[in-house]
Amino acid sequence: MAALLSSAVSLYPTGAGEAEFYPSGKDNRSIITRRLKIISLAQGGTTNTIGAAALGFTTLLSCSNLWDDTNSKSYQAIVNPITNVILLSAIAADTVADVTAAAAYITVTGVK
Repeated sequence: MAALLSSAVSLYPTGAGEAEFYPSGKDNRSIITRRLKIISLAQGGTTNTIGAAALGFTTLLSCSNLWDDTNSKSYQAIVNPITNVILLSAIAADTVADVTAAAAYITVTGVK
């Protein structure tokens, strides 16, 4: 495995008007929030990363928990501000680890 590829990431829902918005208003278009669908996910740890570039950002600011639609599970997600990646952990285990799912959903705010 390796870092997440941008080809595995798409806006969800597919209409950009519903999947992307500017939380600071239209006067500040450098910060954007995106609702994303990730297919064939096998990342989330410190080696197999979910990086900013794969999600269409230069810098990650915040993210929601990740919903694994394949296994109907929620995973805690945080932005590592030093490495600019999203880390995932099972809330019960409270350890960073890779998550494997055919389809997963997450909302991310960052700088384009």
